[in-house]
Amino acid sequence: MEAFRSAALLAIAALIPLLALAAFGTWRNLQAERAQAQTQAIDDARLLAAIIDQELLATVDGAQTLAVNPALDDPADLPRFRIVADRARSQHPLWLGVLLFDRRHRQLFRAPPEPPSPKLDPGSFDQVVRTQRPAIGDILHETAGWTVPVRVPVIRGGRLRYVLTIAIRPDRLQALIGELHAPANWVVTVFNRDGHLIARSRRSETFIGAQASPAATAARGRIHAGGGLYTGYNLEHIPTVSAYWKSGLTGWSVHIGIPGSELQARLLRSAILMGLGLVTTLALSVLFLVLFLREFEARRAREAALEHAARLEALGRLTGGVAHDFNNVLTVIQGNVAILRRKLTEPTAESHLEAIRQAGEQAARRIRQLLVFARGGVPQTATVDVNETVDSSVAAIRRLVGSDITVRTLRSERPAWVEIDPIQLEAALLNLAANARDAMPAGGDLEIATRVERDQVELSVADTGQGVPPEILSRVFEPFFTTKAGDKGTGLGLSQTYGLARSAGGVAEIRSTLGRGATVTLRLPLAKGRPETPDLKLEPAPAAAGGPRVLLVDDDAAVRATVGYFLRNCGMTVREAGDAAEALALLEAEPFDALVSDIVMPGELDGSGLARRARERRPDLRIVLFSGFGASAAEAAAAGFAVLAKPVDLPDLERRLRAPASQPA
Repeated sequence: MEAFRSAALLAIAALIPLLALAAFGTWRNLQAERAQAQTQAIDDARLLAAIIDQELLATVDGAQTLAVNPALDDPADLPRFRIVADRARSQHPLWLGVLLFDRRHRQLFRAPPEPPSPKLDPGSFDQVVRTQRPAIGDILHETAGWTVPVRVPVIRGGRLRYVLTIAIRPDRLQALIGELHAPANWVVTVFNRDGHLIARSRRSETFIGAQASPAATAARGRIHAGGGLYTGYNLEHIPTVSAYWKSGLTGWSVHIGIPGSELQARLLRSAILMGLGLVTTLALSVLFLVLFLREFEARRAREAALEHAARLEALGRLTGGVAHDFNNVLTVIQGNVAILRRKLTEPTAESHLEAIRQAGEQAARRIRQLLVFARGGVPQTATVDVNETVDSSVAAIRRLVGSDITVRTLRSERPAWVEIDPIQLEAALLNLAANARDAMPAGGDLEIATRVERDQVELSVADTGQGVPPEILSRVFEPFFTTKAGDKGTGLGLSQTYGLARSAGGVAEIRSTLGRGATVTLRLPLAKGRPETPDLKLEPAPAAAGGPRVLLVDDDAAVRATVGYFLRNCGMTVREAGDAAEALALLEAEPFDALVSDIVMPGELDGSGLARRARERRPDLRIVLFSGFGASAAEAAAAGFAVLAKPVDLPDLERRLRAPASQPA
């Protein structure tokens, strides 16, 4: 029963937020639908108000055109004016008649003569007399029906002579409402400046001339121009939510009433949809409860691994940037050593130069170790004796594992030559030693052994620690997989070791017995040749002329100065550029035999982009690039360019530039 209650409580806990979310979603959908309908109504009201303004102002313009006609000069030529008035009335279907009054309200002219003249509407008449500006009067009912007077002054000699009146018919405005194509249950109403109904989409003949409802009157009084929403009852006493727009030019307004029943119908539809959603939610919640706990732990583990990977990546980028700057410094140091070797002829100088060279190589080695950690170094495969690598690393391993762990090495009797990156091999040994240390918190034995069998070299690291459980043994080489606590490991060490073995053409294996330790073995192909011993003798200075013309590009001025001096001392003609743009300009202006460029440079183009542009323009140009970053170097090499690692070996660069045209750089 207790288990049942726990499951029931868990189900309720899962359903409560789902129900709340469904209710909130339904409410939001209703609000969105209401807002959409109201926005549409306001837009329709604004559109119709603008159209009505156009009609009224067109009537005012037409009346003003008649008012300046010469037929109304003093004295007025009324027969001739009748011809003009009849022609204008035929061009304006909204016009019911044209009338002319003097200042004393006496009618002087009407076209056509029937029906009888409308009431004078003294308010608008007196406004024209007082202001000498056009005015639109209030709606009037005559024998012929409802009319709206539009009045303009007739001025001659700076004095008002007459008041010209155009009587317009409201039924034309009624037709404009029909052209709006509003929903059938929406009621569209047009009120004039005085709040009297001019036209209506429903029962217009009943309510024409009526005063606007209190709610509409209050809304009109709140603003001079613009629109909005208000609630109330329409002239048929039906509750509505109304949108309106009031013109700032004429003071007329358009009101669109949306019945409250329509919004209630939308609420009912939303409620039905909510019910269907809840039924679906109930069905899915059961599946959710089953999967939730299972996924929780897996997701937490993935997030922890990604967080550690992000930290490692950030630190790697920082390390790579520092290493890049140091590589430029080392290029200057080692380059000047190469230059001095060509300059100095005293045999005793060689020992000093050799000391500088060895120090530079040691610094370069440390920088490459940083770049291996940053996963940004240029891979430098060399023929390496694994025995010597183990011997050179054992001191660092002993410091790493501590005094509680005994480190023992077993070397093969034969040299264990393999083609591999020596720095990455050292990093793999340190990673394996660190894993062994963590598996032996109370101390133990660590054995590093090498063995050569036929065409294969085996490097094994064995510990006497806790061992790896059989169920996870097959996953230890996966990236980010680790059995350590969240702050003890990233799950990258064994995966990098596995990748190193594969890149060297070999494999990595692990054997373990729970409680008795684990052994990781790298099986690598035996190298066919032996490494070449570098010739450290002084190199004779080459001829001073006749060498290739070289364009040297690097954003570091010290690197340019060192490399450029060395190449010039080798008899080459060198021009220097600080970026790709300057280099392209020189390529256009001068002939060159070779382009030497750093890959990582600021600007729109890096070294790889510069090399591609140069190859398009000069397919025969010899191109040599150099970089300290693995990704950029790998991309350039994949594009077919020769790439040297920083710090640059200047004698090697010279040999590449002097190689025959048929031989790649």
